[in-house]
Amino acid sequence: MKRMSDTIVVDLSAILELIFGGQNANGVKLWLETAALTYAADQLYIELADHFRELVIKEKIKTRTAIEACETAHKLIDHYVSISPLWQEALFESLKYRITAREIIPIILARKLNAGYMTQVDQKRYIAESMGIKVY
Repeated sequence: MKRMSDTIVVDLSAILELIFGGQNANGVKLWLETAALTYAADQLYIELADHFRELVIKEKIKTRTAIEACETAHKLIDHYVSISPLWQEALFESLKYRITAREIIPIILARKLNAGYMTQVDQKRYIAESMGIKVY
């Protein structure tokens, strides 16, 4: 498939939408397949692990399925970026927008990279748009 010129930062909600086949899964898949590059904050590794851990504990999926889902998700991202240089900005912006620093990190990363941002969370969509970031 032809790659578009847009670079996109992807958050946990977009990855989960695709993995679980949500209402917008086909759109997420298309954007991920055609993006010039996909980025995510390296915290995505732990966010995915925590999410699937909960599903295993609730006996909704088996451990092996959780591992496979995490591995599949990680392959969707071209580049992972360390969050350590972003912590101070995350603190300030999280206070301004009344959202956790962890949740605003991908938005800050999109701004730093001059990239688009993919999320399924309305609050994050609003914040990113208010920062002038193109949201998918």
